[in-house]
Amino acid sequence: DNRSSFFILSGKYYVVNSAYPNSIGYLTLYVGKSVRYHVPEFKSGRRCGHGPQGMQEMFNYHHSLLRGVVERMFGVLKATWKIVDERMPRMSLDSQIEIVITLCTLHNFMHLHERGVHISPRLPSTN
Repeated sequence: DNRSSFFILSGKYYVVNSAYPNSIGYLTLYVGKSVRYHVPEFKSGRRCGHGPQGMQEMFNYHHSLLRGVVERMFGVLKATWKIVDERMPRMSLDSQIEIVITLCTLHNFMHLHERGVHISPRLPSTN
């Protein structure tokens, strides 16, 4: 169990899959025979065309959407910047966090710039 190597900030959570127990710092899905999880299950399957039924399925639906966004963003980062795939695993957790935040910021800046959105420089703080 390599979870002990992670430091969990108070009030923060890792969105994880069902391989992890739902515990402090780890937010996993509800499991059960009658509880759906994956987004496509809400569009087809046993209850075709029905959205989430009840609080547990609503939670699972949003959990699945969030995990999808995170996974897609890491796919974009890995495809755009080799540092994510090649060098980050050997870096400290603090460095990895800083790199991910920086690369997401650059991605958003480039996306806005490509769309022609004017980005005003932020004035220095007077504090």
